[in-house]
Amino acid sequence: MDFHESDHAEIFRNLLLDHQARLCFLYPLFFVGGLFYGVIVGFLGLRAIGTSTYAIENIVNDEFDIALKKLKNQDAICKKIREIQLEEQQHLEAGKQLAGDNYFLSRLVQVIARSGAYTAKYMASVL
Repeated sequence: MDFHESDHAEIFRNLLLDHQARLCFLYPLFFVGGLFYGVIVGFLGLRAIGTSTYAIENIVNDEFDIALKKLKNQDAICKKIREIQLEEQQHLEAGKQLAGDNYFLSRLVQVIARSGAYTAKYMASVL
């Protein structure tokens, strides 16, 4: 997954440059927060990692759907987003399989994942 994520980040960095946009200045903070979250989830074990992956990839998929609606007249960008979205949906399925059924920390991990992701999105939108 790491290669895919690095590749995706490069694609979006290039899109930002092409459209003379910039990353939120708190981007490094979001990176550190995500890293910290990942370490904590990692300590909870494989099922927590799967649950987290599933939760985050659901958010990513929803955000891509929103972007595709907003950018529907920009074919080149929508094509790239759809390609990435297909890969992210594979990660979603892998996370679901890894998490399994009836994981006792599932709800907690999902709430933390969603709260963190949407807090970061909100902060990025206002800063």
